[in-house]
Amino acid sequence: MPGETGLPVLLAWRSLSHLCHNGKMAGEKIEINRPLVGVLTIICYLVAAYIWLRYPNEEFWLGGFVRVALLMSAFWLALPSGNREAAWANVSPSTFVAILVAVLMVPRYPRAIFGMAVVLLPIWYFLRPRKKQRPPQGMDRTTPSI
Repeated sequence: MPGETGLPVLLAWRSLSHLCHNGKMAGEKIEINRPLVGVLTIICYLVAAYIWLRYPNEEFWLGGFVRVALLMSAFWLALPSGNREAAWANVSPSTFVAILVAVLMVPRYPRAIFGMAVVLLPIWYFLRPRKKQRPPQGMDRTTPSI
């Protein structure tokens, strides 16, 4: 009968479903290759530069490659490397909320950045961690210097 898609479509979907996923369980950790992300980022920048130089009227593709490259650059910076943790590993919840408010507020009210700077810079200056002052090496702490 025309319009019937029951069993043949189900069988075709089952035979092709292995192509749609990587075969891993949902709870497994998937390793992300930081150098590969960096190489893909550079390729996106190079393609964007080529399109800009060779086809300057193709703004759709140029904008797409530039946006993907910028996003991949941020992703590459945030990924963990061999000797350091991921960038978000040590971010406190209050810092995250402050960044989120700033990101949402600045595009809506561009002049608000000046008000935020006037309020936040003095707070940052006075509340930042201070370097510990240590006595010079070689001096004994119990004997007074004359």
